[in-house]
Amino acid sequence: MPFDRPLDALLAFQAGDYAALIDDEYVIRKLLRQPDWSYYRSLPGFVAAQPAYVASVGGDAASVAFVERVVQGWRRQRWLSSVREDEATRLAFEMFNAQNDLYCH
Repeated sequence: MPFDRPLDALLAFQAGDYAALIDDEYVIRKLLRQPDWSYYRSLPGFVAAQPAYVASVGGDAASVAFVERVVQGWRRQRWLSSVREDEATRLAFEMFNAQNDLYCH
């Protein structure tokens, strides 16, 4: 079943609608630190991430060169790891709020 938001998937899992949860390892680590998640555990192994692609119009050498420079810069700056960490923190915070009825409706 597709979910509109990652938070919806986490809530469905914790409500018992699913027996397992697959998410970014950063998210899982953050959640397992929360008291409401203390009775869950990580399973051994992992699901390999799918490769990501950036596409440009065929034959546009300038765009290809630009995208390659940007992606190399992201790698040097560890941008993806930073974004994953930030998103995991945000999602764990949202989950904490949802579990503790701290959302204003």
